[in-house]
Amino acid sequence: MARHEEDFRQTLAVWGVPSASYLMLLVFGPSNPGDTVGLVVDFLSGPINIWASNTERLEISLGRAGAHAIDKRMLNLEFLNKVEKSSLDYYAAIHSLHRQRRGNEISNDIVYTLP
Repeated sequence: MARHEEDFRQTLAVWGVPSASYLMLLVFGPSNPGDTVGLVVDFLSGPINIWASNTERLEISLGRAGAHAIDKRMLNLEFLNKVEKSSLDYYAAIHSLHRQRRGNEISNDIVYTLP
């Protein structure tokens, strides 16, 4: 079975929730209110996090979230450094790249229409 990377923000977008304003989350990077809600829902609904909260092991959930954020940052660090060196407005470049990437992830190259 092929692996698919999907998240709750994609579900919100298909349901017609707009992406709204742009946020820069301190550890997690570029986002918007819908992505932030999706991130929280994905975090809380993960099986390991549900198990950890039911067994009062909050440190496992927080450790996983921190490790995920650090890993994501390290995977993109070289690219982000190149963008910073080559752009006149780093913030605007990151904003544009984020919108393009999320738009592609949300659409899966398919245009969704609501009935």
